[in-house]
Amino acid sequence: MSESTTPAQCRDEDWNLARECGLMAATLGTNAWDAALARFAESIRTPAAASEDAGDTAYMIGHAAGRVASQSAEPFQQRVRPWMLSCFGAEIAADQQERNHRFLEEALELVQACGATASEAHQLVDYVYGRPVGDKHQEAGGVMVTLAALCLAQGLDMHAAGETELARIWTKLEQIRSKQAAKPKHSPLPEHVPPATGADDARDLLTAASNALRSYQYGNAAPDLAESIADRIDAAMSATPSAAKGSE
Repeated sequence: MSESTTPAQCRDEDWNLARECGLMAATLGTNAWDAALARFAESIRTPAAASEDAGDTAYMIGHAAGRVASQSAEPFQQRVRPWMLSCFGAEIAADQQERNHRFLEEALELVQACGATASEAHQLVDYVYGRPVGDKHQEAGGVMVTLAALCLAQGLDMHAAGETELARIWTKLEQIRSKQAAKPKHSPLPEHVPPATGADDARDLLTAASNALRSYQYGNAAPDLAESIADRIDAAMSATPSAAKGSE
């Protein structure tokens, strides 16, 4: 949402709908405020979905909800807190390791949606973890600046997207709680994923192929041996299941 938005720039329909949904009566930044904001966004989503595509509808909801929310002095970060406490409780909301995992998951899903490949992600993990640990405050600032730059390049409004998502997840409390309750213990994954048994076979075959090719280089193995192993690698990789993607 734009910081320069003023009440005069909001349409009368927005204000009337906000009143009907209880936004004007709710205390800004509270659970009641965010629940009313969710009703407001859903009220806009229903008629808009009939005439707009999903991207345009989400964009419109975010802007309309954001115009009303922008009148709050409460920062977006603080308005996420009551949702976290309501959905998960204080212990899980404050679990730093869990927050690390869920942030990393969402960041990867965003760049995946923007065209980044798994290979690029793995290379960057190795690069980052091969460097000294940074300062949390500076890195959080870097995330904000880089997210803004990515959204500019992708034609996205990060503030509108945030308002839309916050309104949406207030309507999904039970589903998110159920998913959290079923989450595997001591795992960064948000849900149980079937083991990719074919991956272990592929790794073993890749090792064998490497050894065979190395032997062939020195003239100790026939070329058809390496070709046979390569065929088995292709078959094993084709049989490797894809992990299902989850979200908080």
